[in-house]
Amino acid sequence: MRSYRTMNAGPFGGMGMTPGVKALLIANVAVFIVQTFMRDYVGRQVGPITEAFGFIPGRAIFGLEIWRFVTYMFLHGGFGHILFNMIGLWMFGAQIEAGWGRGPFLLYYLVCGLGGAVTYGLFNVFGMEAFTPMIGASGAIYGILLAYGMMFPEAVILIGLILPMKAKYAVVLFGLIELLSTIADNGSGVAHWAHLGGMGAGFIFLRLT
Repeated sequence: MRSYRTMNAGPFGGMGMTPGVKALLIANVAVFIVQTFMRDYVGRQVGPITEAFGFIPGRAIFGLEIWRFVTYMFLHGGFGHILFNMIGLWMFGAQIEAGWGRGPFLLYYLVCGLGGAVTYGLFNVFGMEAFTPMIGASGAIYGILLAYGMMFPEAVILIGLILPMKAKYAVVLFGLIELLSTIADNGSGVAHWAHLGGMGAGFIFLRLT
């Protein structure tokens, strides 16, 4: 489908709402509400929804609990976590879906999320993180950011909602930040490998389609 062809975009990302983006927003928010309620109900920091559906490398790979490769991307660790992911999905995903259509867009989102889980799993299947849940749509969102930068390289986006930067430079900047963060990881709890995996899977997908 040559999805990465250059197209025109409005300033600071898309302001519309497309069917696929809307469905993902509703699904993520609905799951987050249930996840938060269940966590508070049992009175634990990691609730039963996260334990059952978060991406736990040891269980997903050695235990063949393959649903975790998908379900983890609909879970989030807090309000700020889901807020920034959903803002990114809306701002960049709507224009991408408008150009591709709902089916290809949702497939791409899934591929990037899977790429994030696979990459994170390969680098964390052994050691202390092997049985620690990894959650969030960030791998898929980083893939969306990559596609946006390839489709709308001259579009201006706001880094941190403050600094204007062309999309093609922002993609490189975020990729470098994540790469350096994996090298200097100090136990921040951020799944940098999942972010890079989402971008990598997205790049391969776009080049092969």
